[in-house]
Amino acid sequence: MPQYAHVHDGDILQVIEADAAHIAERPALDTGKWVLVPEGQIAGIGGTYNDSANRFMSRKIYNSWVLDGNYEWVPPIPYPDNYATTDKKIVWDEETTSWKEED
Repeated sequence: MPQYAHVHDGDILQVIEADAAHIAERPALDTGKWVLVPEGQIAGIGGTYNDSANRFMSRKIYNSWVLDGNYEWVPPIPYPDNYATTDKKIVWDEETTSWKEED
């Protein structure tokens, strides 16, 4: 079943599963509008919606991360080369805006 997001000023306030008929029958919203979530996209409360691009974006996890061309939040520096092969846990350190290893 399709998902619709209640969006106001770009903020995602609510997400429901419904068909178009159900959305049309709902009482008018006081603020914002219902937006059909395109297939392959995920809308989540606390995330944002770019109306001109018709793209939903997750909540920004770290202040230093930037939005890429696919509307995904990415670190300002790439993941370390050994990210997928190390036995250690590699995590983002927002204070130093760098990757660090944890035991």
